[in-house]
Amino acid sequence: MVMISFNGYHEHGGEKDTLYNIKSSGEFVVNMVPLALKDVMNITTAPVAHEVDELALAGLTTEDSVLVKSPRVKEAPIHLECTLHQEIKLPCTLENSINTMIIGNVIGVHIEDEVLTDGMVDLSKIQPLARLGYLQYSAVEDPFEMVRPQDE
Repeated sequence: MVMISFNGYHEHGGEKDTLYNIKSSGEFVVNMVPLALKDVMNITTAPVAHEVDELALAGLTTEDSVLVKSPRVKEAPIHLECTLHQEIKLPCTLENSINTMIIGNVIGVHIEDEVLTDGMVDLSKIQPLARLGYLQYSAVEDPFEMVRPQDE
């Protein structure tokens, strides 16, 4: 399962394109954004008209998915093909705005071989972006493991 959240409306009216597309098709793809693609990812957030293809605007290419109709971003190292499980309308403190959470069921996973080490995803090779809030992001650059305590 994955969770995506959306707040506010599209600058040109209505729901943001991704939210609208998920709700109308019942499908979507989560494309993991590595640090190396941060600038082109940012271009896709431009408040352009609904009919503008943000991926083309950013110079990204798409490829067909296997299980859903939504395309994948070819440059992303990991793709999660998903179906809509649930839409949850969350409280919003801004007047005339929305705050929506989408929960998706992952039905297909694609991982590029070059981001694997010993058969496992190596996050240090991807340095995935994380949205922190406001205009702040972070990249996972120093992952570490912690062994969980065992029952005695």
